[in-house]
Amino acid sequence: MTRALLTSLAVGLCACSSGDDADADADSDADTDADADSDADADADADSDGDSDTDADSDSDGDADGDVPVCDEGNPQPPAADSGIEWDPRLSAEGEETLGGHGHDDGRGPIGYCASGADPHWALTSALFQTDEDAESGGNHNIYLEVLDEAGVRIVGAEVLVTNGIETWSVFTEDKPPPEYAANYPMWGGNVYRAQVTGDSDSVFNMRIPNNHHVNFLLTFQQVP
Repeated sequence: MTRALLTSLAVGLCACSSGDDADADADSDADTDADADSDADADADADSDGDSDTDADSDSDGDADGDVPVCDEGNPQPPAADSGIEWDPRLSAEGEETLGGHGHDDGRGPIGYCASGADPHWALTSALFQTDEDAESGGNHNIYLEVLDEAGVRIVGAEVLVTNGIETWSVFTEDKPPPEYAANYPMWGGNVYRAQVTGDSDSVFNMRIPNNHHVNFLLTFQQVP
């Protein structure tokens, strides 16, 4: 009787101990799972923060690099007053004074300037204008072009692109005697022209023969670092 009772108590104690161990293991597993979830959440948050930092860096780089200016051909604008560009004021005249008084009724407005926005690039340094009044244009109707290196020396063989929006022509500078410009391209009625050096370059647009008046545009570009 006594031995049977002791055996029964021992079995009961073992069963309780096993149950307690199982509960402890379960609690330990739960704690481990909770820790794993916590670590996963922490890693996810860190990754998220890292992505946010990367996005912020990307935005910062974009701001630092700056956006290439978009030129509105429907609203031609001159270069900024502090740009250092020699810009004939007649190119920006509007109303009855447009293009020396010849373009006020062709509805196309003033001449426009477009900055490259890249470095290095070909920078416009001068844009001049000649009308057919007092034989200023010499009866010509050309876009005259000059291309200089960083030291201000003419580059022979530089390619300048002239387009009317439909076709594009390559014009190459030549070693012409001063004060002649290094190249020129004739304009024809009904066309509106843009000119720039091949590659990253400022450009001048909306050039034309206003109401068949013989006018010239004289552009100088220079390489800048």
